[in-house]
Amino acid sequence: MKTSPQARKISGSTGTAAPESDRAPGSRLSAILNAAERVFGEHGYAGASMRNIAEEAGVAQALVHYHYANKDKLYEAVFERRSSAINQHRGKLLDALFASERTATIEDVLTIAFTPLSKIFHGEDPANLALYIQLVASVSLGSDERSRRIRETYYDPIAERFIDALHTSCQAYRANTQHGRICSLSAPGSKRMRSTDARRV
Repeated sequence: MKTSPQARKISGSTGTAAPESDRAPGSRLSAILNAAERVFGEHGYAGASMRNIAEEAGVAQALVHYHYANKDKLYEAVFERRSSAINQHRGKLLDALFASERTATIEDVLTIAFTPLSKIFHGEDPANLALYIQLVASVSLGSDERSRRIRETYYDPIAERFIDALHTSCQAYRANTQHGRICSLSAPGSKRMRSTDARRV
């Protein structure tokens, strides 16, 4: 039996992330993650180095290695930081939507899914957010093990929750052909296809 959108909770953390206070704007970890986001976004995983990231952050390379043992762990931390905040924000909005007395519509669910990052990360550099989106697009299309792991850990759970939410809201729209494509994505039976489509949402 599928868990209802109201009850299903999403966690973007793997249990190894630094405390939120350590990653707060202005902290050294925040500077490292912002620098990593820029360097990875501009040069890709292969073109980035821990040395470049340390220089961009204005910290010693040893400090970067102290917090993130290798490039792979730092790369994943960039996704963990953003996805955790995004998933928590959108998850709370979904909870509130399905806890209200009125019937949730497809438009309601999609409005939450397309919440601009600028509303979630108030006052942050738009250029960094644009590079993060570029990184997400890269792992969404990537066929390598690293990209697959990042997708499955940080994006598939919230994608499945939105699919559940669309399935619930579609019940009132089954006879409306305007919503046929969206409702077909949320129909039971094709989890792999549905997860890929929802992740791109």
